[in-house]
Amino acid sequence: MTDNIVVSTLQENQQPHRAADYEHLTLDIAALSQNKKINRYGYQVGVLHLLVPENTLSEVLRKYTLYPIPNTRDWLRGLVNLRGNLIPVYDVSILFGMADSPANYDSLLILDKGIEAVGILINKLPVICDLDHWQLLEESSPDIPAIEQFTRESYKKDDIIWSCFDHREYFKSIRNDVAL
Repeated sequence: MTDNIVVSTLQENQQPHRAADYEHLTLDIAALSQNKKINRYGYQVGVLHLLVPENTLSEVLRKYTLYPIPNTRDWLRGLVNLRGNLIPVYDVSILFGMADSPANYDSLLILDKGIEAVGILINKLPVICDLDHWQLLEESSPDIPAIEQFTRESYKKDDIIWSCFDHREYFKSIRNDVAL
């Protein structure tokens, strides 16, 4: 399986197969996990390289509208309406302590669906990570203490460490901290 991106909406008069041509992309992680190969999608937040957990539906939105929520921390950037579902959107660079102020992002990564869905602002599109050829590390501790207990395993490829981030547990742990 070489093409693991399911195209949801193609803008008119655009060339297919370029990420910028799509309003959003659906990354079919469940289909990938049925293969014997270990493939996941990875995304970058600041200096962190994170892997989308197995069997997690993910989407990348290139065009979206954020609806801010008053009296919340600056790392909760607001809500996005995705097919009638309101999804919280986080600037994890601020949340993880890697930045002090919000930055401009061109894409929104939606992880999961339903009540567990969250949005993470990203600058680069996720990449396919072929973990069969990567080194599984004994310890999985990224350099960011805020998420240390929420990483399950880490892999190394070309001197870059990619950590599997348990977004479900992490965002559950901070849900009471969003109000000012």
